[in-house]
Amino acid sequence: MPALHKKLLLITLLPNIALADAVPADPCASLLAVLNRPTNANSVCVAKSWQSIIEMGTQYSKSYPNQGHEYNFPDAELRLGLPAGNELNVQLPNYIAAYPKDEAAVFGYTATVLGYKHQFEPQGPLVLGMESLFTLPSGDSNFGSEGLGITVNGLLNYNITQSTALALMLGYSSLTTAANVAEGKRYNSITQDVVLSWLATDNLQFYAEVYGETKTSAENDAGYNADAGIQYLITPDIEVDIEYGQRLSGQLGNFSHYYGMGGGIRF
Repeated sequence: MPALHKKLLLITLLPNIALADAVPADPCASLLAVLNRPTNANSVCVAKSWQSIIEMGTQYSKSYPNQGHEYNFPDAELRLGLPAGNELNVQLPNYIAAYPKDEAAVFGYTATVLGYKHQFEPQGPLVLGMESLFTLPSGDSNFGSEGLGITVNGLLNYNITQSTALALMLGYSSLTTAANVAEGKRYNSITQDVVLSWLATDNLQFYAEVYGETKTSAENDAGYNADAGIQYLITPDIEVDIEYGQRLSGQLGNFSHYYGMGGGIRF
């Protein structure tokens, strides 16, 4: 082949080669991309049609500002994929055992949350989605929700390369506190969340995240936290993870730092 023809062929193929390296065929194929945990941000990816996902975990945290400590589990979420990029999910009550410093221990349950998510058709490296969450008036007087809460989130994932991705979540919430916290008052908040992930191998992923809310309760203003973790696929449908979180400012989550672990199963 003449040298000129070789150069023209190379110029023609290079953009396609670069695109193939940069964009996964299906950004939502791996369970690592689909799971909501362990990040604060929910994944833009839905469970595939008529597939189910179970996610569970536990955390140990150092409380802020009273310097006590807290355990919570099972942090369970059940997800069911529906046709046309839709998903229904439910976040079950989380049991909390809190041990404030120099005070009596407090035990209780969080509220049940029902959710709906829609994932739009991927556009090359970009995937968009939206979700609505309904926090039921449930849980106990220390950790539950006094009234109905509503959250709407916009979700975005952009695959920078085959192995790195940037995820964004921007949301609006109208929630109520527990009856024993600020008398169950309602407050409104805007959530901002950024996650950067790196797929080191087909079954090992690292991530780092920064997130915040403009109001963390009826009595507290903005709060921001950061976290990082590792996810590992035991099989294509079974994942385990560990994480560490750190308070940056405010009282979002009422912790100074925490350690967590958990996993997800798809079937």
